[in-house]
Amino acid sequence: MFTGKEVTVRATYRYGFEWEELYCLDCLDKGKAWLEIPSDIDDASEKALKHAPKGAGIVNLTVSGTFMSGSTYGHSNGYRYQFVAKKISNISVVLKGAKSPAEEKKAEEHWACGGTNPK
Repeated sequence: MFTGKEVTVRATYRYGFEWEELYCLDCLDKGKAWLEIPSDIDDASEKALKHAPKGAGIVNLTVSGTFMSGSTYGHSNGYRYQFVAKKISNISVVLKGAKSPAEEKKAEEHWACGGTNPK
């Protein structure tokens, strides 16, 4: 439906060493999406990304780009979808660093996309 189309979404981005996923709590059952951030992304997007925690974390962001499906993507081809970013903005930190699954879940339930009070 959206494959190959340019779209803009507000989503949660969870990342760490050699893994990441772009998601909303309401659609986690559909599969993981890899967020591809090109090395030549625009300066405004680079500036926005500086607000994300270094190394690992969970943030909400607005991203415009091309949605892809129908293959496997990302690290070790472990992702069902890929979102190739063209512009990233409006980053809000949900959680800094790698935390326990219980701490991550609690933060996500409140502040992630699809949570009770998303940032």
